[in-house]
Amino acid sequence: MTFIQKASRAAEILAILGLGLTLAACENSTAKKRTPAPPPVASAPSLSLARLPVPPSSPLQSQLAPAPYDAVQQIIEDTESSYRQGEEDYRQGHLDRARRSFDQAVDTMLRSPLPVQSEERLEKEFESLIDRIHEYETAALKEGDAFTTKKYQPAASDETLAVETFPSRVD
Repeated sequence: MTFIQKASRAAEILAILGLGLTLAACENSTAKKRTPAPPPVASAPSLSLARLPVPPSSPLQSQLAPAPYDAVQQIIEDTESSYRQGEEDYRQGHLDRARRSFDQAVDTMLRSPLPVQSEERLEKEFESLIDRIHEYETAALKEGDAFTTKKYQPAASDETLAVETFPSRVD
């Protein structure tokens, strides 16, 4: 092969490589544009309690295990919370607030998703609640207050005393 042939062959190779690089650098209109991937989110390593060596009879394991949800117990706790608030209001002399708290306790039982008669614990709690509220109401009635704050209403004689029956004397 002569020098000219070798130079011609090298020129062809360079031209093909240049054309290939040029085409690779050009954007194809039908090619899909790449959207940048979202940055990776850092997260703390998760710990699995199952990997920790805890003997089955250990008190730690009983503390870690969630207690099963007891709807009846939750209703009773909500009811008792309202009842205790009513007791506190009664002791402080806020009879209207005590009555509202006691009413809320009864409403919590009656409006619960479980009918009171369907569950023995609810039925016993309801009967106990009514008896305890009745004791407070009876005590309030003996004191003459009941569970309402009396509003002053003028007697009919008070109104007649304010009426001027005789004109005042003018000199």
